[in-house]
Amino acid sequence: DITLFVQRDGYGIREHTYAFDKNGFSAADINVLARHLFQGRKIKAWAYQQSPDSLIWIAMEDGGVVGVTYFHEHKVVAYHRHELGGDGKVESVCSIPGDSYDEIWFLVRREINGQTVRYIEKLDPPFDAETSHTAFFVDCGLSYEGEAETVMRGLDHLEGETVQVLADGATHPDCMVENGRITLDAPAKIVHVGLPFVSELKTLPIDFPTPNGTAQGRTKKIINTDIRLYRTLGLWAGEDETRLDEELFRAVSDEVSEPASLFTGNWE
Repeated sequence: DITLFVQRDGYGIREHTYAFDKNGFSAADINVLARHLFQGRKIKAWAYQQSPDSLIWIAMEDGGVVGVTYFHEHKVVAYHRHELGGDGKVESVCSIPGDSYDEIWFLVRREINGQTVRYIEKLDPPFDAETSHTAFFVDCGLSYEGEAETVMRGLDHLEGETVQVLADGATHPDCMVENGRITLDAPAKIVHVGLPFVSELKTLPIDFPTPNGTAQGRTKKIINTDIRLYRTLGLWAGEDETRLDEELFRAVSDEVSEPASLFTGNWE
């Protein structure tokens, strides 16, 4: 009983519903709290992913990607911005029903080895495992699983690019693709190789009630911070992007030869 549509100027999304109290139709603006994501940026294409989560994937005219977590029955409309690794630009997006979830496919324009190329890339499903071995957090990447190998081949599509590597669940130093291959420091059985990207969280301005009103604009002293994490291997945290400290998650119980355990909970 709801239709979402892009308004005619291409700069926003509206929710078309029937209102019983007015005995008529309404078209509410649902990006009123995320206008900064659409300023000067038109919507070029979009697709709806029903499973595993209710998400709208939007390809913007400038090549960027905006996602919307949309649960009308729970009054949830949450926007998130996605920047592709390697400065990739998305030109189109579609949703295709898969075996266990709706697959999201992008048409991506990239500059690889001095040439403009276009690749069809599929978004990996949400990570849901107890160890980091199957964590695929790279763009335009490929995976290897088999006998322990040192040389990873078949990377011609990333020729000349510096790539990130996850080898048997542990971070490997970055490599440069030459002749369609990279060489690892040690043999590995499960390897993920691709272009790097950064997952960044910036909180809203801190506010809390005081006897004299809002705390906005007042000097504050931050003693510590708790960050709620889910299956995390590491992070950098600080006052801003120029002042960050690395947080290490290796526990005493972790085997030296194995990657650190994934952490779920509050981290101070």
